Amino acid sequence: MLVNPALPNAYEVGQQTASPLYFFGFIPVVGYQGSVLPAFITGIVGSKIEKFLKKKIPDSVDLIITPFLILLSSSLLALFVIGPIFHQAELVVLAVVEKLLVLPLGIGGLIYGCFGQLLGIFGIHHILNFLEISMLSQTGWNMLNPIGTCGNMAQAGAVLAVAIKSRNAKMKQIAYPSAFSATLGITEPAVFGVTLRLGKPFIMSMIGGGVGGFLASILGLKATGMALTGIPGTLLYLNNQLPIYLFVNAVAMAVSFALTYTIGYKDAPEESSASAAASKKISVSDVPASASSVEGQEIVLYSALSGKVIPLEQVEDEVFSKGVLGQGIAIIPVSGRVLAPCDGIIRTIPSTRHAVGLADPGDVEILVHVGMDTVQLEGKFFDCKVAEGDVVKKGDVLLEFDMEGIQSAGYPLVTPMVVCNSDDYSKMNVLADGNIQAGTELLRLVKNE
Repeated sequence: MLVNPALPNAYEVGQQTASPLYFFGFIPVVGYQGSVLPAFITGIVGSKIEKFLKKKIPDSVDLIITPFLILLSSSLLALFVIGPIFHQAELVVLAVVEKLLVLPLGIGGLIYGCFGQLLGIFGIHHILNFLEISMLSQTGWNMLNPIGTCGNMAQAGAVLAVAIKSRNAKMKQIAYPSAFSATLGITEPAVFGVTLRLGKPFIMSMIGGGVGGFLASILGLKATGMALTGIPGTLLYLNNQLPIYLFVNAVAMAVSFALTYTIGYKDAPEESSASAAASKKISVSDVPASASSVEGQEIVLYSALSGKVIPLEQVEDEVFSKGVLGQGIAIIPVSGRVLAPCDGIIRTIPSTRHAVGLADPGDVEILVHVGMDTVQLEGKFFDCKVAEGDVVKKGDVLLEFDMEGIQSAGYPLVTPMVVCNSDDYSKMNVLADGNIQAGTELLRLVKNE
């Protein structure tokens, strides 16, 4: 819809070979070729509209009415509100960058090399194609490309530092290929998979990009074309500028690498190792024995969270879905509070506070692990209310967490609740499904005879 051929092409409007359509005399409407943010915002708004309509429209007509109303309202908002607003925002960005490039003493290169990477997060950087085309047509040179490519190489340096320093196998699998793709000019895996997700490495890459952009600007580096950066970008600097191009990119990459490796990334232990360590530490040596440990005795565990119960097999992390840490259940929480599923003693709280291990008097070893890969958050968004060795009663608050913060950081909230020594029990029955409240009877265990 946003690139409908009936709308004026955005590139033609940018080159002033076409004019926007004006509705009601003041709303400019163009196609959104090369724009990401209007479609992204429209999708978010559409999801909110759907939730509202689901509550208002009867189930009998929901399948027919709801999609139509979502499409109609989203289309109108995209064309007449969201699109025009962000089109104007993109034009402002274009004008600001154009002014930056003519600032003296490399100041413009420093600013754009640093903060230009933020534009890519929102997809606004595509609007700068108009500026590059204009510069090439008027002067034959592209002054934006060498500054922008420094940002890409800085991303590569930051991600490479994470890959080398990290002991987490998953992170290494993501970071190494992401660093390589960034050197080819494809930074999305690096940004969204590593640096932006971790936070500090992105800041270090901004600094590296700023240093490289400053050097590129003050040395007068200019490209003979556009669209190529990193290693492929060498083809745009074969007019005796290649040594300078290699130098400024090497500096950008080296600065971000050094900063990330030294101060920009604190390694976290591998998720499975941390969880396994948590389960191994659980002990009931000083918990008084009770009737629940008798052979054949049934033991009931209560839900630690309010939310939707799902089978453990549906959890994405194979450490849980394949029962490596034991059998159990998973819950998609609706509130950020973990309660004790039984009477017992706290045995393990990782330094990252994303999980709690406890043991009940009947020798049941329980691990409640909030979210997937949340060890990478290094304790952010978690507030532990107990300490190792504390004796707790069923229903006591063990942990509180910021659901919105964890989700905004890109981590699923699904929370496994597993019995780490489930092999000691002949049966494990799930007593509830669907949406439940914390404190509801959830698992029934029968001791091996």
